Amino acid sequence: MFSFGVAVSAGAADGGPKVAITGEVIQGTALPGSEAVCKGIAFAQSQVGQLRWRQPMPVKPWTGVREALTCGGAKCATSSAIG
Repeated sequence: MFSFGVAVSAGAADGGPKVAITGEVIQGTALPGSEAVCKGIAFAQSQVGQLRWRQPMPVKPWTGVREALTCGGAKCATSSAIG
């Protein structure tokens, strides 16, 4: 787990705290007290197809607010093969 300093706008009335990162905005979940959590924040594009076995590429910009409420759904590639 990692942490970093960012500007957070408390938005309990509109769904949760919003954080500006690299020019885009994500929305997390408020925790009790003054803490918040943002989950599943991509640090790079998925390395599939043409991007397989290449250097990580920056995440493509988005418009609006991206929800960061759950962790990604990626699973171990061998988990179903092993049984």
